[in-house]
Amino acid sequence: MNFYNLLNELAVMDFRSHISKIIRNTLLGLLFMAIVSSCLDKIDLQAPGGISEDVVVEAKLVKSNPSTISVNITRLFNFDGFSNQVTAKTVMLESDDGSSMEVRRVGDGVYRSEITDELEIDYGRGYRIKLLLQNQDLIESDYDTLQRVRKGNTLTAIKGTKLIEDDFGDIRERPNMRYILKSYLTDDKETKIHWEVIRDFKFTDLLVNRRFEIIPNKICYVTENRGLLDIRVLDPKVVNLSSDLYQQEIIEEEIDYQYAEGYNLTVVQEAITEKTYNYYNEISKVVVRTGNMFEEPAGKIRSNMTNLTNPDSEIFGMFYTADHDTIRLFISREQAGNPDTVCFRPVPPFGQSPCRFAIAECCDCLTFDVSTTQKPAFWKGE
Repeated sequence: MNFYNLLNELAVMDFRSHISKIIRNTLLGLLFMAIVSSCLDKIDLQAPGGISEDVVVEAKLVKSNPSTISVNITRLFNFDGFSNQVTAKTVMLESDDGSSMEVRRVGDGVYRSEITDELEIDYGRGYRIKLLLQNQDLIESDYDTLQRVRKGNTLTAIKGTKLIEDDFGDIRERPNMRYILKSYLTDDKETKIHWEVIRDFKFTDLLVNRRFEIIPNKICYVTENRGLLDIRVLDPKVVNLSSDLYQQEIIEEEIDYQYAEGYNLTVVQEAITEKTYNYYNEISKVVVRTGNMFEEPAGKIRSNMTNLTNPDSEIFGMFYTADHDTIRLFISREQAGNPDTVCFRPVPPFGQSPCRFAIAECCDCLTFDVSTTQKPAFWKGE
């Protein structure tokens, strides 16, 4: 009996034992619930008053071809069992010259529109949003001035190795990839920079056919964007450079199954105002807090939005404008050193799911948080 057959036999025995345990535990659980249900009184926990009314607005105007405006509205806390999304009666985008347009609703609390001829998007101009909520509260942001970003930024990858500690406490050498970004800073030192890092990788899930063989099923393209958990901002005034070219290691990561079928790293460089820079900078300090007694105490993260109807109501989040440059780099499986996929495992017995031997996404790659079977237009691999 070879190694794979042995695993299958062990899986069969484990499966039978597992079923018997489930039946036994279910019966015991039902008995226990019947006993305790007659002994416990219902307890109603009241939510803190007013806390569920606080609204979070995340909105961005991007100058592009075409330019776009996106707005997401949620409640900060929710105790009533319903969705956190907040649907507004109207969402308006306004320019400092008095022109405006309504932003189209595309989902609960989600609004997105391409900018029409009603509104001219240009550098040096100020823009703001106005939201009318269902409770008649009018929320208004400050004007944010559109800054210009410099183009021609480049991204390169360096494959190497890194010593890490494994789950057993042993130090091992693992392959890794370092990404080096060369960015041109703006001529205006008052303009700040924000970088957003997005990962995309190809992932093929598996299917058990009638002969109990594992075969490829469908191909997904998975996107990972850590957003506010991975903030990178820069104030050019604090960087002492002999030129306007700024070089940094934007990310370093271990080469794993995400590189097994092709991997794409996207860096979006945005030109932002000082208010937006301060907002991201304050969030990054909160995210990296370790609880050390010498750390600066956490304070309120300032928003640029106000509830005009109810000034005492807290509004969280930010509206900002951005001009951006998108830099992409594709890494093939061969360039990554031919790493293994996580899904190929011994054939499960009796048509059992291959998820038993791997991660759940091996049965259905659409269970990744953000995934699609449609190949992205920027994808360079097969």
